Amino acid sequence: MKFPSIATFLFTALLLLSAVLGFSMFTIGHDWGDDFAAYILQAQSIVNGNMAEEVQRNIFTIEESSFRPGPQAYPWGYPLLISPIVAIFGPKITPLKLVNLPFFLLAVLAFFLYIRPRMPRLAALTLAAALALNPAILLTVDHIQSDFVFLAVSTLVLLLLKRYKQASPLYLGMIGILIAAAVSIRTNGILLLVAVFFSHGLTRTAFHDWKRNLIPYAAAFAGILLTLLVFPGGQQSYFAHYSELFSLERLYINIVYYLTLPAIFFRDLMGGTVFFWLASGLFLFGAWLRRREELPVLAYFLLTLFLFISWPERQGLRFIYPLLPFYLYFAWEGGEWLSGWLVAKIGQAWPGGLHQGLWGIIAAASLLVSWQYAQPLFTYKDISGPYDPFSYEMYEFIREETPEDAVVIFFKPRAMRLFTNRDTFLTDQCADLVKGDYVVINEKGAVNQLNPGEIEDCTGDFRLEPVFNNRRMSVYQIIR
Repeated sequence: MKFPSIATFLFTALLLLSAVLGFSMFTIGHDWGDDFAAYILQAQSIVNGNMAEEVQRNIFTIEESSFRPGPQAYPWGYPLLISPIVAIFGPKITPLKLVNLPFFLLAVLAFFLYIRPRMPRLAALTLAAALALNPAILLTVDHIQSDFVFLAVSTLVLLLLKRYKQASPLYLGMIGILIAAAVSIRTNGILLLVAVFFSHGLTRTAFHDWKRNLIPYAAAFAGILLTLLVFPGGQQSYFAHYSELFSLERLYINIVYYLTLPAIFFRDLMGGTVFFWLASGLFLFGAWLRRREELPVLAYFLLTLFLFISWPERQGLRFIYPLLPFYLYFAWEGGEWLSGWLVAKIGQAWPGGLHQGLWGIIAAASLLVSWQYAQPLFTYKDISGPYDPFSYEMYEFIREETPEDAVVIFFKPRAMRLFTNRDTFLTDQCADLVKGDYVVINEKGAVNQLNPGEIEDCTGDFRLEPVFNNRRMSVYQIIR
């Protein structure tokens, strides 16, 4: 009987530890970012067979709002994935949050398999641990979002591309299908085709073997076309953000923002700022040193970064999740080169293991901070948001005391529609109130709504009558 190697045992233990820590950071609520509500609404429409109606209702929300809260429809891959959970449990969030953990662990596994042939086993384990135990990432496992699924699929595609030249037609077709799956989760998954291109390149062999090289593209576009035929559109509405929000000033701000964004990965660690600048400098060394053999990954990395820099809106670390594993990998490679160079120049006076020790410290510090965040283990923490008792009390009032065709104005309109089935939009303009029947104000204050202290001063062809109030929410009927 052949027993697993020590490396296999340690890596399995790492995945289990990451899963325990991530699960222990779950809360019984959700934050107010209502992308989660849009995903659940689209999943419900798949279950109910009314996808086109859902898109039309969301178009109303988008077009009537003073600020676009999102696209007319998100890509349908993630809603399709969670639709069985929604069919069984409804909008209960813990089952939906659980989707994140296995996909994050799959991403860590794909990353480990990618770097394992390129460095010693202990080094690969250390680098995988720095990713798997990172508190900034594990804390966001608590959110209902497509980012972890996309992280897993995109990392898996880049792993499979390492065997491109020896791959069978079936293998290449599987790569194309996975790229189609990535596009169905996040539209920017189409950039993975750039990694495919640089895997075969414009070589003489590539031209001679063009039928074989066409397979992943054909499979990817067939999958994308199938998705377009089955599901309604709406993702093209993303382009409206460019026309409405793009400016050279915002572009400059985005360049600075995204170049410093990986600092969030180290933020909770003692000495995190130092780790960030060291890792970023070493990343540049490593990317340059591995530019030929890692050209597919680098091309995908740079194009993805350029896309998000050009995108007017910023969404924090989650946008660059697919880049973080390779940020760590290239930083490691840069450190290995620099350490070897210093040993050659200085001799034994330079400790050759200092570089490996640095990443060991980062992994250990990540474990310590994540363990502190996870305490007490498996005890849910309550947070204020769309699932708290004050919000539920307000939803109940809207469902029971307002007509089914009422239009409700709320700063998180998709969450409102999820819990009340009322058409909604958001606004921070008094003049827009005439377009609704009720307006709900978060008394704690929030962006994308009127100031709680000034709402009753709004004037126009209407008057506001208070009809509901609790410690956090107030509802006014708009009487025209």
